[in-house]
Amino acid sequence: MFKIEADGALIDGRPFYQLETAPGSFGTDAGGMALDPDGSLYVATTIGVQVFDKLGRLTAVLDSPGAGGVSNVWFGGPGLRWLYVTDGDRVYRRPAKRQGAGL
Repeated sequence: MFKIEADGALIDGRPFYQLETAPGSFGTDAGGMALDPDGSLYVATTIGVQVFDKLGRLTAVLDSPGAGGVSNVWFGGPGLRWLYVTDGDRVYRRPAKRQGAGL
């Protein structure tokens, strides 16, 4: 995130939505993303679903159901109350504490 000066220059850069990586890894392989109505961002990564608040702070990591990490995440089902993830050739779901944001 940067501040924008009057002349359009960018200053005071700082990380925003900084993803965690697995020990010994340099990449996150970030995949799909989803939002909830509060502005929280859910990101599918090799270590699971990383959840960020609207200020870009990591608030939770939902472990991957398998060994390969998750490649996509979305809300679905009645009232968008289920969180779905893909892990390899499998799809998993779990009840969500928060409702997903509709399109």
